[in-house]
Amino acid sequence: MGYSQADKAQSRERILLAATAQIARGGMDSLGVSEVMKDAGLTAGTFYSHFSSRDDLIATAATRMMLAGHAQIEALLEKVKKPSLKAIVDIYFSDEHVGSAETGCGVCFLVGEARFGGPAVRQAISDQFERSVEQVTPFIGAGAAARRRARAVVASVVGAVNLARAMQDPAVAKDILTAAREQILAGS
Repeated sequence: MGYSQADKAQSRERILLAATAQIARGGMDSLGVSEVMKDAGLTAGTFYSHFSSRDDLIATAATRMMLAGHAQIEALLEKVKKPSLKAIVDIYFSDEHVGSAETGCGVCFLVGEARFGGPAVRQAISDQFERSVEQVTPFIGAGAAARRRARAVVASVVGAVNLARAMQDPAVAKDILTAAREQILAGS
């Protein structure tokens, strides 16, 4: 019996679902091809008919996670009556976003691990960072100076969110977010 393109696409989807779940649980370094294939209900031997390497799988899964997080941020922003830089910062610094690392902004979730990824993983994170910059730029202005400031804003948001997530003391985490919010919005 043959293996149709639809079957191959469905198998690839199962692999990606298993990979994103594994990355969400333990980060990129935790991803094991054998475990992913087992979780997807497939044999390890079929892996290379779907992906060229572990790094290819990680980059594809990371891209998927980041696009989903970006879409979530966009959906939240659409619900805001008057979108603004403040609204974006409020979404990123919300308890919901800070508390749900694996379902929020993918750059915030994966940036700390980028140095362990190959070029494809770093490119995926770079691409998503630039999407985030494009999301923020219109609320700052137009031109090269606005884009540069948007990069600084996104970098500040990513850093503040990661530091807040790392803090043992919730009061310190909240203070980091408050101070970062003040600094970001002071320049707007």
